[in-house]
Amino acid sequence: MDHAVQIALMFGLGLLIQSVFLIRGNLKENILRWLKAFIASFGLTAIILLPVIFDESKKISISDIYLFLFLFYLLFSFFFTGAFFYKALYEINEKILLVWTLIFWYAYAVNYDPVNWLSIVFLIPTFIVLIAGFAPAHMDYFWKSFLYAWFLFILLFLYSERPGRPRLQGD
Repeated sequence: MDHAVQIALMFGLGLLIQSVFLIRGNLKENILRWLKAFIASFGLTAIILLPVIFDESKKISISDIYLFLFLFYLLFSFFFTGAFFYKALYEINEKILLVWTLIFWYAYAVNYDPVNWLSIVFLIPTFIVLIAGFAPAHMDYFWKSFLYAWFLFILLFLYSERPGRPRLQGD
């Protein structure tokens, strides 16, 4: 098995284990919702990629496997968030999000030019995380959702920037 595929599978295993840790309070009650999120994301990813899987004119390549894993991880994150939104937000507090934001900025600065228009866009959630981390206040549903979406984006960004990732022509 390709080394990069092993890393991608280990990332997925970590994602699944982390999701179980987030719902650990009453695992027997929550395991059915967790399984529904897992099966729904796997099934929807398989349905989306059916043309690739059943295309007899070409062999399944490593990039097809990466696309499948990326879509599965992304969809699982959405379904898991929908099923366990308040439990997940309770476990991922502002200080954890602040640490992940700092890791994101390090990876972003190492891999990209840190002074471009995308950096300005990324500064908006960063400032919100800084304010929430150092001056905690009661946040409503919108801001909690926004920060959780930022957390998921950071995880997917760091996954896409892992060592051994096959680079595209423009990378």
